[in-house]
Amino acid sequence: MSIIGAKHSDLPRAPTIDDPRCNRPRTYRPASACLLLLVFFGFAGNGCTGTTVAEIASPTGTWKASVVDWLCESPWVTHITASVQLVSTRGPARSADILGVDTGGHDDERPRIAWTAPNMLQVTIPNRVYFKVRTLDYAEIRIDLRFDPDDIEERTRWLQRDDFSPDGTPREPRANAPGPLRQGHE
Repeated sequence: MSIIGAKHSDLPRAPTIDDPRCNRPRTYRPASACLLLLVFFGFAGNGCTGTTVAEIASPTGTWKASVVDWLCESPWVTHITASVQLVSTRGPARSADILGVDTGGHDDERPRIAWTAPNMLQVTIPNRVYFKVRTLDYAEIRIDLRFDPDDIEERTRWLQRDDFSPDGTPREPRANAPGPLRQGHE
Protein backbone atom coordinates (compact mmCIF):
# COMPACT_ATOMS: atom_id res chain seq x y z
CA MET A 1 0.00 0.00 0.00
CA SER A 2 1.29 3.44 -0.89
CA ILE A 3 1.24 5.98 1.93
CA ILE A 4 1.04 8.88 -0.50
CA GLY A 5 -2.52 10.17 -0.47
CA ALA A 6 -3.60 7.67 2.21
CA LYS A 7 -5.72 8.77 5.12
CA HIS A 8 -4.16 8.64 8.56
CA SER A 9 -6.61 5.91 9.62
CA ASP A 10 -5.54 3.74 6.64
CA LEU A 11 -1.86 3.66 7.58
CA PRO A 12 -0.47 0.57 9.33
CA ARG A 13 -0.31 1.05 13.08
CA ALA A 14 2.72 0.24 15.18
CA PRO A 15 2.07 -1.71 18.37
CA THR A 16 1.50 0.44 21.43
CA ILE A 17 3.28 0.00 24.74
CA ASP A 18 0.20 -1.90 25.97
CA ASP A 19 0.58 -4.47 23.19
CA PRO A 20 2.01 -7.73 24.67
CA ARG A 21 4.35 -7.99 21.67
CA CYS A 22 6.24 -4.96 23.02
CA ASN A 23 6.84 -6.53 26.42
CA ARG A 24 10.04 -8.51 25.70
CA PRO A 25 12.59 -7.52 28.33
CA ARG A 26 14.55 -10.73 27.86
CA THR A 27 15.72 -9.59 24.42
CA TYR A 28 17.66 -6.69 25.95
CA ARG A 29 20.66 -8.66 27.19
CA PRO A 30 21.46 -10.60 23.97
CA ALA A 31 21.00 -7.48 21.87
CA SER A 32 23.12 -5.57 24.35
CA ALA A 33 25.79 -8.27 24.26
CA CYS A 34 25.98 -8.19 20.47
CA LEU A 35 26.25 -4.41 20.53
CA LEU A 36 28.89 -4.55 23.26
CA LEU A 37 31.04 -6.99 21.38
CA LEU A 38 30.62 -5.00 18.17
CA VAL A 39 31.68 -1.87 20.01
CA PHE A 40 34.66 -3.65 21.55
CA PHE A 41 35.91 -5.35 18.40
CA GLY A 42 34.94 -2.58 16.01
CA PHE A 43 35.86 0.54 17.91
CA ALA A 44 38.27 -0.53 20.64
CA GLY A 45 40.36 2.62 20.52
CA ASN A 46 37.60 5.10 19.96
CA GLY A 47 36.20 6.19 23.32
CA CYS A 48 37.39 3.02 25.06
CA THR A 49 39.92 2.61 27.82
CA GLY A 50 41.51 -0.69 28.74
CA THR A 51 42.82 -1.86 32.10
CA THR A 52 44.89 -5.03 32.34
CA VAL A 53 43.54 -7.11 35.23
CA ALA A 54 45.54 -10.33 34.73
CA GLU A 55 48.73 -11.14 32.87
CA ILE A 56 50.80 -14.32 32.69
CA ALA A 57 53.81 -15.33 30.62
CA SER A 58 53.95 -18.62 28.73
CA PRO A 59 56.23 -21.33 30.18
CA THR A 60 58.86 -20.49 27.53
CA GLY A 61 58.48 -16.74 28.05
CA THR A 62 57.81 -16.24 24.32
CA TRP A 63 54.19 -15.13 24.80
CA LYS A 64 52.23 -13.12 27.31
CA ALA A 65 48.48 -13.63 27.79
CA SER A 66 46.38 -10.97 29.43
CA VAL A 67 42.80 -10.21 30.43
CA VAL A 68 41.87 -6.61 29.74
CA ASP A 69 38.72 -4.84 30.97
CA TRP A 70 37.41 -2.36 28.41
CA LEU A 71 35.19 0.57 29.35
CA CYS A 72 33.64 2.03 26.21
CA GLU A 73 31.63 5.21 26.57
CA SER A 74 29.60 7.20 24.12
CA PRO A 75 26.95 9.86 24.60
CA TRP A 76 24.28 7.14 24.36
CA VAL A 77 25.61 4.06 26.11
CA THR A 78 28.41 2.65 28.26
CA HIS A 79 29.69 -0.89 27.76
CA ILE A 80 32.05 -2.96 29.85
CA THR A 81 33.67 -6.01 28.29
CA ALA A 82 36.71 -8.13 28.98
CA SER A 83 39.06 -9.50 26.36
CA VAL A 84 41.82 -12.08 26.27
CA GLN A 85 44.89 -10.96 24.34
CA LEU A 86 48.13 -12.60 23.27
CA VAL A 87 51.35 -10.62 22.77
CA SER A 88 54.71 -11.96 21.63
CA THR A 89 57.62 -11.05 23.88
CA ARG A 90 60.40 -12.16 21.53
CA GLY A 91 61.09 -11.94 17.83
CA PRO A 92 58.78 -9.95 15.60
CA ALA A 93 56.06 -8.02 17.44
CA ARG A 94 52.78 -9.90 17.15
CA SER A 95 49.51 -9.66 19.04
CA ALA A 96 45.95 -10.93 18.77
CA ASP A 97 42.58 -10.53 20.43
CA ILE A 98 41.44 -14.05 21.29
CA LEU A 99 37.92 -13.44 22.61
CA GLY A 100 35.66 -10.86 24.17
CA VAL A 101 33.12 -11.37 26.96
CA ASP A 102 30.18 -9.18 27.95
CA THR A 103 30.88 -8.79 31.67
CA GLY A 104 28.77 -5.75 32.46
CA GLY A 105 31.52 -4.86 34.93
CA HIS A 106 31.10 -8.02 37.02
CA ASP A 107 34.50 -9.38 38.06
CA ASP A 108 33.18 -12.95 38.34
CA GLU A 109 32.25 -12.93 34.61
CA ARG A 110 35.78 -12.20 33.41
CA PRO A 111 37.69 -14.90 31.56
CA ARG A 112 40.33 -16.78 33.54
CA ILE A 113 43.58 -17.72 31.81
CA ALA A 114 46.25 -20.34 32.49
CA TRP A 115 49.06 -21.82 30.43
CA THR A 116 48.74 -25.62 30.42
CA ALA A 117 51.68 -26.20 28.02
CA PRO A 118 54.24 -24.01 26.23
CA ASN A 119 51.84 -23.63 23.28
CA MET A 120 48.45 -24.15 25.00
CA LEU A 121 46.48 -21.36 26.69
CA GLN A 122 43.41 -22.42 28.65
CA VAL A 123 40.65 -19.79 28.78
CA THR A 124 37.75 -20.45 31.15
CA ILE A 125 34.57 -18.39 30.97
CA PRO A 126 31.36 -18.63 33.00
CA ASN A 127 28.62 -20.82 31.54
CA ARG A 128 26.14 -17.94 31.37
CA VAL A 129 27.90 -15.14 29.51
CA TYR A 130 27.71 -13.78 25.99
CA PHE A 131 31.04 -13.92 24.23
CA LYS A 132 32.67 -13.69 20.81
CA VAL A 133 35.64 -15.87 19.84
CA ARG A 134 38.05 -14.26 17.40
CA THR A 135 40.40 -17.23 17.06
CA LEU A 136 41.30 -20.52 18.72
CA ASP A 137 44.70 -20.63 16.96
CA TYR A 138 47.26 -17.89 16.74
CA ALA A 139 50.80 -18.47 15.49
CA GLU A 140 51.84 -21.64 17.32
CA ILE A 141 49.45 -21.07 20.26
CA ARG A 142 46.27 -23.14 20.62
CA ILE A 143 43.39 -21.93 22.78
CA ASP A 144 41.54 -24.42 24.98
CA LEU A 145 38.17 -22.76 25.66
CA ARG A 146 36.24 -24.09 28.67
CA PHE A 147 33.05 -23.23 30.51
CA ASP A 148 32.59 -23.08 34.27
CA PRO A 149 30.58 -25.02 35.19
CA ASP A 150 30.89 -27.29 32.16
CA ASP A 151 27.15 -28.00 31.81
CA ILE A 152 26.16 -27.99 28.12
CA GLU A 153 22.47 -28.72 28.81
CA GLU A 154 22.15 -25.75 31.16
CA ARG A 155 23.97 -23.44 28.69
CA THR A 156 21.73 -24.65 25.84
CA ARG A 157 18.57 -23.91 27.86
CA TRP A 158 19.91 -20.48 28.78
CA LEU A 159 20.78 -19.59 25.16
CA GLN A 160 17.46 -20.89 23.84
CA ARG A 161 15.60 -18.77 26.38
CA ASP A 162 17.04 -15.73 24.62
CA ASP A 163 16.40 -17.08 21.10
CA PHE A 164 19.96 -18.24 20.47
CA SER A 165 20.82 -21.65 19.07
CA PRO A 166 22.99 -23.97 21.22
CA ASP A 167 26.14 -22.76 19.44
CA GLY A 168 25.42 -19.15 20.48
CA THR A 169 24.25 -17.78 17.13
CA PRO A 170 20.86 -16.05 16.76
CA ARG A 171 18.11 -18.43 15.72
CA GLU A 172 16.12 -18.14 12.53
CA PRO A 173 12.84 -16.25 13.06
CA ARG A 174 9.90 -18.40 14.01
CA ALA A 175 7.03 -18.51 11.52
CA ASN A 176 4.48 -17.51 14.19
CA ALA A 177 6.55 -14.66 15.69
CA PRO A 178 4.92 -11.21 15.60
CA GLY A 179 5.95 -9.33 12.45
CA PRO A 180 7.19 -5.99 13.81
CA LEU A 181 9.44 -7.65 16.39
CA ARG A 182 11.10 -9.96 13.88
CA GLN A 183 11.77 -7.40 11.13
CA GLY A 184 15.40 -7.16 10.22
CA HIS A 185 15.93 -10.84 11.01
CA GLU A 186 14.37 -12.14 7.81
